[in-house]
Amino acid sequence: MLTSTGIGAAAAAIMLALAGLAGFIWMLGDVDLVNYINGWVLLTGFVLLFLAALVFTYTSASVKSPGGPACCGSEGSGYTNIADTVISGGHARPVYRNLYHHSIVIIMIKKTCLYYRILLLTLICSFSGMPACAQEVDYRRPDFSLPDLDGKQRSISEWDGKAMIINFWATWCIPCKREIPLFNQIDADYDDTELQVLGIAVDTPENVSEYLQTTAMSYLTLVEEDKAQEVAAAFISDPLVLPFTVFLDHQGRVFWMQVEEMQREQIDVILEYIGKVDSGELSYEQAQLQLVNAVAMALPESKQTP
Repeated sequence: MLTSTGIGAAAAAIMLALAGLAGFIWMLGDVDLVNYINGWVLLTGFVLLFLAALVFTYTSASVKSPGGPACCGSEGSGYTNIADTVISGGHARPVYRNLYHHSIVIIMIKKTCLYYRILLLTLICSFSGMPACAQEVDYRRPDFSLPDLDGKQRSISEWDGKAMIINFWATWCIPCKREIPLFNQIDADYDDTELQVLGIAVDTPENVSEYLQTTAMSYLTLVEEDKAQEVAAAFISDPLVLPFTVFLDHQGRVFWMQVEEMQREQIDVILEYIGKVDSGELSYEQAQLQLVNAVAMALPESKQTP
């Protein structure tokens, strides 16, 4: 049934698509290759936004969580990133019943724009050999600072030069708590000079301190409920849905984002590809094109969502 939310999303998407078309036509006035590609990305992205609004109008659950971040609770956890379900041609379906419609669309459109830009650059540069093709997609992490449990402000720039796993969690989020032993193991298994695991609690310091008295967490966690939501939104997810995990490569570029409980097989594959980029075996663009299928293929059937 067509919901009022869906109608509003579709209407907004139509206006954005028209704005994207105008921007595309304007960009065609400059023959520079990168601007030409940007024009295609802008137009394609807004058209897909419109289509996504229509798809999720009919397929997404209409249940909305109250104010603040949502949690997927105890419902089944599939391996597929919400955005990648659409990008890779999978069935559009509600992964979590308390997701906002526009949260899914925002995630989809931002990742789609990145993937389409990478694809266009790769295809055109393969045949043109133009100097502009030496430019990389620049998708760097935001700058931010948050306090640790001792109240000391810690800046994300402290870990420049390392790959990072940034996990947004909360003491009231069941799948978030299930992930902590996994990230403890990752922290132990990987060289700490190459990888930094960082927790960001969307919670109060009091709740986190009390919870960690009975639960081991070997990696650093930063805590500030309101600011943590702002940091998460600076990546992709607003309104925030937990658990939310971001992977950064050694150059501080966003490599993978997942609004879902992580599995060990996924993490190992993502870190493997980060290593390939760092060693020069793959470019950032090549890794991004291969990563969605590689992560999907990593999980055994028992952990995949039917």
